[in-house]
Order: sequence, then structure tokens, then C-alpha cells
Amino acid sequence: MTTTLFALLALLGWPLVVLGFFAVLPPRRAAAVSLVGAWLSLPPYAIPIANLPDYSKNTAATIGVLLATAIFCPHRLAAFRPRWFDLPMVGWWLSPLASSLDNGLGLYDGLAGSLNVIVYWGFPYLIGRLHFNDFEGLSELTLAIIVGGLSYVLPCLFELRMSDKLLISIYGFGASGQYRPKVFFWAALECGLWMAAAALTAWWLWRCGAVRKLGRYRFGGVFPAMLIGMVVLCKTKGALILLLAGIGLLWASTRVRTRLLIGVLALAGPIYAAVRIPNLWSGEQVVELANTFISRARGQSLEYRLKNEVVLIAKARERPIFGWGGWNRFSVYGIYDESGNFCPEDDSNPDHQIPFDGLWIVIFGTQGYVGLILWFLILQLPTMLFVLRFPVRLWTHPQVAPASVAATLLGLYTIDCLLNGYINIIYVAVAGGLIGLRPVDLAIRLGTHQAAALDRGLGASRQRWSAPSAALRPLAGKIRLADRSWRLGRTLKKEGRLAEAEAAWRQALDLLAAAAGAEPAAEVRQRWCDCANDLAWLRLHHPEPALRDPAFALALARQVVETCPECEVYWNTLGVAHLRAGDYPAAVAALDRATALGNRSTAFEDVFLAMAHAHLGDWEQARHRLAAALLGMERDYPGHPELAGFCDEAQSLLAAGPDHPVTAC
Repeated sequence: MTTTLFALLALLGWPLVVLGFFAVLPPRRAAAVSLVGAWLSLPPYAIPIANLPDYSKNTAATIGVLLATAIFCPHRLAAFRPRWFDLPMVGWWLSPLASSLDNGLGLYDGLAGSLNVIVYWGFPYLIGRLHFNDFEGLSELTLAIIVGGLSYVLPCLFELRMSDKLLISIYGFGASGQYRPKVFFWAALECGLWMAAAALTAWWLWRCGAVRKLGRYRFGGVFPAMLIGMVVLCKTKGALILLLAGIGLLWASTRVRTRLLIGVLALAGPIYAAVRIPNLWSGEQVVELANTFISRARGQSLEYRLKNEVVLIAKARERPIFGWGGWNRFSVYGIYDESGNFCPEDDSNPDHQIPFDGLWIVIFGTQGYVGLILWFLILQLPTMLFVLRFPVRLWTHPQVAPASVAATLLGLYTIDCLLNGYINIIYVAVAGGLIGLRPVDLAIRLGTHQAAALDRGLGASRQRWSAPSAALRPLAGKIRLADRSWRLGRTLKKEGRLAEAEAAWRQALDLLAAAAGAEPAAEVRQRWCDCANDLAWLRLHHPEPALRDPAFALALARQVVETCPECEVYWNTLGVAHLRAGDYPAAVAALDRATALGNRSTAFEDVFLAMAHAHLGDWEQARHRLAAALLGMERDYPGHPELAGFCDEAQSLLAAGPDHPVTAC
């Protein structure tokens, strides 16, 4: 393959571009822009390096982001801790080594194969775990996918008119002549699939109200419509089918409120492999559907791929556990006779090599059942965990919408890998981000007030603080006024106008108390608890010590817990109120109750438990809790000024040690 100096400079210089992004943008946004920018703008060219993986746009993007992370935000690397759900990726890294040893290819060959997996799969997955493992990070990544799709609209239109010549015109290599756009991808199909992913993401985030503006422009329906139209113009029927399937599944899931559809989507790939490997299903029905509803040519192409799969599966089943390993040992050579029967050949004639179409069959042939199962887990475990962790009623919430569409994208990408073999680092980064998402992250993202209002402590649906239910319509005006007062108080607090914020919250509490007296609905009580919890927290930690009132905050926090006893956020506030009032055993009990309700302690529980245990003289437990709080702050609340102040307070308290008196907070 020939290439130009410009292509080489683009690949080699991309890490420097990434450093520039990190220098001027927030880390998450810089990581998202770097990954998507590399994927869409760099040439599909690989620079061979002796004894190392080839240097391509995959490696340029991921190495650049990891280098910039180490330089600009090393705390993310320091705070990273592997979790149980990372085990499939660890096994996937080791799978080539096991396959090489099982085939007698040696340790060196196995380590080289594992290094390739680390670079092409492990690095983007790690970037996802570092930068996109919460709702804010996934929002940045999905927004970058949308912008990336929009940036391809004009190039695609150009190639629809002038043929696919941008790659060869700019980078000096490749082939042209088709009037289907591919821009800087190897194939038009890969480009069409990217536009489908961008269109689905744009439609869903627009429908859920997750994106209000794109730069200076209002994010209206014109953007998703433009991308959907571009998918149609790309003339890639497979991409259009996956786009329509994604739209239908998300719409139906949230309409009927069922997890089943997205769960089936996640299991579609493994089910396909499970019925194809033992030849329980021939695929003839799909071929007939393609012939009827798409085209005869598409049906013949699909039939040819399925026939090749049968031949390749037969070869793979000769070494089913760890596969055939590398060095083209999985390849099959032969031709089909006039009756369509396969006739194998002994010589390795490249013209008669059976092509590898689906990525799944390549993995099964080279790494066996072990590699195939691990690969499916990497792509679909994030989707399954999301489906199990978050109720369907939250999937349309503006903060959760990026995660729900990300889960759908992973399922669609896996289905595409059944017939095609394109490795896409963006989806691997999505998997790394989505798999670490927890319900507590939604509480962090929404804030204390909405987190407390969520069923089971997950957060409030947007309807809870918008339109009252039918039972509350006679009081709708009063409730809406209370909502506005509560929101105004939040805004005033952010602006530092604390006296006005307290006045707004007191007005909201009065309105909600009157509404609750007339109609004691759970929605009104929940609103009251949210607002009262905010006010209690302000009176506990007012910047002016003279304006703090632990007794008032304690009484208010008790009322909140009595009204809504199943929310860990309220119990946390009660525990802090006991701590500030000097009742340390009660503080420990309330904070332990918050931990039990949340199934784990957060840094906000740990730091106050450290102070309470210090006051009780349990210095070992206090130091243990403080260490956990510092670790939790680095992992879950990096840069949180209020929490950092509490940690400093706890450290000062523990510095007194067991031989020094401990003064009250």
C-alpha cells in the first residue's frame, strides 16, 4: 500500500493534537473530542512496527488520550480501581496468550497477541472507565458522536455527487469509483453505520430533551432529521435497518415500560452464535426476507455469507476451547461447485480463501469459545447491567437518556459484528463508560434534592418536579408556585445569595405544607422533603458560623426522615445534624442507616463517620473512614469543594490524636 507524507504526519501528530484539546477543554470533553475526531478524520492506514502492534488511528487516538490524562488529570489514573465487571476485559487480554500456548505457538507469540488486544480493545475500554463512567461523561461522549455525525454530512453529500474520492484526494491512497460515501473509512458500509449511530443518538437525545443547544443553535428536530436523511442517502440498507430497529426498540421500551426489548437486543448476538455453531438454524428465513423486502442481490449476498459461516464454523469446532490462534491457522481454502457444495483445497490459494465477514466468527475461530464468550460479555454486560440497575421510567430522563441510547448502540453494534468485521473504538469506550454506571451516580448528577425524591433512592423523574398528577390538579397552581420557589432557592444559593435562597425555600415549604394538608399525596410530601432537606443542609453549613443553627437543622431533618424514611440522602443529613449537635452515637447510627439504604457508603457518609468516631475515641475506625472518604472523593467527586472542606476538617480533627482532647465541631 502506498501512502503520502500527509497521512503519516496526521497519524504521528495526532497525540500532540490531543494534548492541545486537553489544554483548552475539560478532560471529559477533550477525551470525547479526541476519540471521535481521530476516528473520523485520520486515515485508515497502519504503520507497521517491529515486535509491536501496528500504529493506526486506533492507537494514535487512545495513546494520545491516555498520555494527556497522565499529564493533565493524573488523579483519574490514581483513583482508578478495577471492579468485578472488568474481569471479562482482563480475560480477553489473556485469551490470545492461552490460545497461543494451547496451539504450541509459544509464549512470545501469545504475549504479542495479548498486546494487540490491549492496544485495540483494552486502551479504549480504559478510557471509557476513566472519563465516561458517569452520566456527565456519557453525555459528553454521545454529544461528540452527534457532532461527529453532523460534521460528516457535507463530506458525504460531496461524495454522493463526486464519488468516494476524499480519502485518495487528501491522504493519497485508497480506491474510488463508488457513489456511496465512505469519507475516511475503508468502506461505505462502515461510514453508513457511523451515520446511523449518530442519527439514533441525535433522535433519542432530542426526544428526551437531553440536548437543548448545539453551540449557538437550538437543538431542534432538524438535526436528527438531517442525520436520518443522510443514512437514507448513504444507500447502506443494513445501516438503515439497524437505525430503524434502534428507534423502534427505544420507543417501544419506554412506551410500554419494559426492559425485555433491550434485554433481548443485548442477547441477540450470543443467541445467534448459540444456534449457528451447532447448526440448529440455517438462516434460510432471513435470506427469504431479504429477497422479498430488500433485493435479490442482498439476499444472495447474505446467503453467501451464511454458507461461508458454515465452512468456517466447521474448521473452528476442530479446536473449540481456545481456537486456532494466529498466523492465519484458522483460514479455510476451497471453492463451491455448481450445486453449492463446498470443495476444500489443500494448497493455500489466496484466490480461494473463504472470506471472514463477521467479527464474531473470526474471534471464535482464533480464540474459541473462551474468547467468544468474553467478547460478548465485554460488549453486552454493560447493557444488561444498565437494564437491571435503572428502571425504564428513567430512561427518558434528560440525564439518563445518553446512557439508554448507549446501551442500545452496543446491542446494535454487536448485531452488526455478526455480519461485518469492523472494530470501532468508540463503542469499546462506550462499553467502558456504561459498565461502571451506578444508581448513585444519578444522585450525584441530579443533586441532593432530586436524588432524595427518586423511588428507591435513585433520583426524581423529571415529571416529579414538573407536572402534578391528576389527584393534585386542584392544587396545581400552588404546587407550581412552590416548585418555582424551590428552583429559585437553588439558583440563589449557587449565586451566593443565601438569605434570599432561604426565604425562597421557606416560601416553598409553606406552600407545600398547605397543599399536603389539603391532599396528603406522596408527591407533595416528597417535594416538601426535598426542600426541607436543602434548608437543613444550609443551616448546618452556612458560610457564616453565626448563622448556623444545628438545633433547627436537627429538628427539620428528623421531620424529613419521619416523612420519607427510605431515602439514604435524608438519613445522611440527619446524621450530620446529630454530629453538629454533639450527639455522636446518634450520628453514627443515622449515617450507618444511610449506608445501609444505599447499599454502600459514599464519601459523604465516610467523612462524617470519621468525625463521629473520632469524637467517640475510636481512632482506628476514624482513620479507616477518613481513608475511605479520601478515596471516594477522588473516585466519585473529584474537585468537589464542599466535600474537600469536610475532608480537611476531618483530617484536622484526627491530627489531635488519642492523646489530645477533641473539641466539639
